[in-house]
Amino acid sequence: MFLKLIAVFVMGVTAQGATLTATSSQTSYTVGSSVRVNLTVSNVEDLYAFQLDVSFDPAILSVQSADEADYFLANGVSFSPGLIDNSSGNIRFIADALRGTSSSVAGVTTLAIVTFAASDHGRTNVVPTNIILLDSQLSDISVSATGLSIDVLGTSPVPEAQTYEMVGTGILVVTFRLCHRSRKWFVRPE
Repeated sequence: MFLKLIAVFVMGVTAQGATLTATSSQTSYTVGSSVRVNLTVSNVEDLYAFQLDVSFDPAILSVQSADEADYFLANGVSFSPGLIDNSSGNIRFIADALRGTSSSVAGVTTLAIVTFAASDHGRTNVVPTNIILLDSQLSDISVSATGLSIDVLGTSPVPEAQTYEMVGTGILVVTFRLCHRSRKWFVRPE
């Protein structure tokens, strides 16, 4: 009996579910920059297909693209970049499945890469939700998710010097024209 309890305890400790994590090369960006987020699954066994959604703050980020990645890029048969809704801040139904001849995934792989534009300053979480992982028998694989906090710093980009030069030139042209029309240009006192 005691050995059975130890066996159950050891199996419970080693039988952890898969984890889907949103990661990026950095967590701080400036307004106007491109933010690339990897959606990576780890500790997975016999992964054959997946479907997931992603939520974010649309006031801070806007989705530019959702792309297939890693093993599924080479062996996937039906990638769906999802339905992007930048006004409500979500992507629904990012999905892919492997070709029938491909072996399933074990270990770690990036499922998709979502590229955002940092549109305003603030902090937002990029969170994978409604995750479904299926094995080669199309049975559910247990999964937990970890989101990513992104800080977007600064305000909109500062205009370049060339913009100020053009505005200054425009003001000078308008001033010269107004003075020329009123004929008070280089009037000498008598």
